[in-house]
Amino acid sequence: MKKSARERRHISEAAEAMGVAPSALRFWESEGLINFERARDNNYREPSAQNLLQLFDIVLYRSLDIPIAQIKSCFGADRRELASIFERNAAAVAEKIAALAETGRRIEERRAALLTTFLTEERGWDIVRIPRPRFRPYDYANKSDVALVLNDCTASGIVISRDRKSSRFVTFDGEEEGEREYVRGLLRVVTETQMPENAEEMHRFAESLGRSGGEIFGRYLVTAAEKGVRTDFYEAFLETEN
Repeated sequence: MKKSARERRHISEAAEAMGVAPSALRFWESEGLINFERARDNNYREPSAQNLLQLFDIVLYRSLDIPIAQIKSCFGADRRELASIFERNAAAVAEKIAALAETGRRIEERRAALLTTFLTEERGWDIVRIPRPRFRPYDYANKSDVALVLNDCTASGIVISRDRKSSRFVTFDGEEEGEREYVRGLLRVVTETQMPENAEEMHRFAESLGRSGGEIFGRYLVTAAEKGVRTDFYEAFLETEN
């Protein structure tokens, strides 16, 4: 029976329904994955209902990164073989989802750290009372230290000596009991030299309040260019004494 114009499904319409380009459907046909019916009057490809079911499977398999050659074997698989194919790919997709979720978490962590630089800079120097953190030298050969920092960049930081002439990288791993007074602010450290740019300002602020300054410790936030100079930014705390 001849189909009416309304009943005909042209390849462009089928492609749009599947969310792919018409050229993809033509390529799949050239590879032998599908065989479209042809309109008698103009020889245009005219997907049938069965073609649409085939296209649904092809699009699914391609979304799983199954190569064209393997899709042909999928079409020849029995139900048990298909179950095995779906099981393997479901596990692979679950791994990708978990990896993407972890990437998303790290992006949000970095965004939050970047926002902290702006908020800390806007607040300026102030006095806070907080527990003194426990920290140890960062060990590049220690897998636990590497994993800790990869999981949370603020677990790493820097300690600036009282005389501001030396610095060392550290890993934070808890807090001591009790609280101490600190000057808090945004510390800038030149990446290449690892020398602080504004540590003197922190000390001068402490002195303006009648306090002397000791070591500065800072939790790493982000690295970015500052006036053309690669700079590490830290939320920093200067120990103070009356």
